[in-house]
Amino acid sequence: MSVTSQAPASPHRDALRSRVDAYRRYAELLAAQLAALEGGDLDAFDALAELRDRLAAEIDAGPALPPEWQHDLATASDPEVDRLVAEAQHALAQCAEADRNVRQRLQGLRAETLAAIRSIDGRQPAVRQYLEADAPAGRLDVRL
Repeated sequence: MSVTSQAPASPHRDALRSRVDAYRRYAELLAAQLAALEGGDLDAFDALAELRDRLAAEIDAGPALPPEWQHDLATASDPEVDRLVAEAQHALAQCAEADRNVRQRLQGLRAETLAAIRSIDGRQPAVRQYLEADAPAGRLDVRL
């Protein structure tokens, strides 16, 4: 390995370490959101969604890897960089899986809610008929 290919390793490590940590925190927030959703704690779910959005904005606003680093990462033989890249990939896979789980649970809740609304709507005509059948006949008092 040449001296020039070794020089960028330290900034790569720092940038990758920071990214991996952010991805892990994001995955943890997603897991906490799913737990809140499963527990019926929608306030916690919303609060975690706000934290998740802020973290996503921080990640997006962070420095991107310069193109020359991408080449260096692909050709470097630095075990620490290789480990960090693998950890980043693993953390991103966890994020994708947790996001899928949250979406599936939300879709399930939406379907359950829609079924409950339809059930209520289906019973309303019967309730109206019941109320109308028990109502006393209308009268008009014309006495003075």
